[in-house]
Amino acid sequence: MNKSPQFPDTPISRECQKYAHALGAYVDGELDAAKLLEIEGHVTQCETCRERIALDRALRGTVKKVVRLEASQDSDEKSAMRARMLAAMNGERARDDARKAEAAEREDRVIASVASVGSASGGSNLFGWRTVVPLTSAAALAIVWGSIAHSPSRDVSANVRAAGLANDPLAGFVEMHSRTWPMERTDAVGVRGLEQYVGVPVRPPTFQKKGAHLVGGRLMPVRDQRAALLEYRIGDGASAQRVSVFIYDPRKIQVGDSDCLQPRAVGTAQVRVGRQNGYSVAVMQNRGIGYTLASDLEEGPSAELAALADQD
Repeated sequence: MNKSPQFPDTPISRECQKYAHALGAYVDGELDAAKLLEIEGHVTQCETCRERIALDRALRGTVKKVVRLEASQDSDEKSAMRARMLAAMNGERARDDARKAEAAEREDRVIASVASVGSASGGSNLFGWRTVVPLTSAAALAIVWGSIAHSPSRDVSANVRAAGLANDPLAGFVEMHSRTWPMERTDAVGVRGLEQYVGVPVRPPTFQKKGAHLVGGRLMPVRDQRAALLEYRIGDGASAQRVSVFIYDPRKIQVGDSDCLQPRAVGTAQVRVGRQNGYSVAVMQNRGIGYTLASDLEEGPSAELAALADQD
């Protein structure tokens, strides 16, 4: 009796199966801090699960775009769009039926190869669609593949951890600001949800009077702790200036005295301001919350933004 191929009985395959059920909650930011650390520890070492997460995020973003596009169209355009999508789906089903027997066997070989990533053969960068997400539509899949091709590096998790390993937290924050990171949360409500991992309230500052708008937020490691990174932009296009606001528990992440920081009073706020590696930095604490700003601005504007950081 023929049996379907099974994942090789290796530590890698068992680890992937162990965490597979939690990857969706990980993408949605619904895990508690302990489970989040456990999952990220595995994802950092596992290319298969990193690709799976990247695909899941890309597909969810694609579906949202399709829904928003359809909602903005009039009835005739919606009907035409539905017809095109239905035709594409029917065509895909017909092609899939024609090659089902061959494709099933090929996918099983690919899945087995992926589960053996790190073996002498080097594994494979592909994986079976059936093991990740259902086929929503041929059009959506085409967009997903395009998104993956232009997405950040597969080594984002490794790069995030590398950026947070500086012995000096201030240097680590400046290093993080110098790079561009994919945002895990893109609205104020979602950003506030990061506080369960940071340990202090994460309230996105309102910098509208300064012309800065929130791009999004994500968690960043600072040695064995975590900080929330909130990215802001001032202006548009090539001339846009970036502001990175790091929010953290100052009892666990201590941005110590530095020769580059000088005290400055901004209204009633006491801010330490300076420059490091070509960027302006501003550091302050208020109500048990630590704030560090790294930006493309001059020191004065950075200090003013830092003074506004803890004002609701």
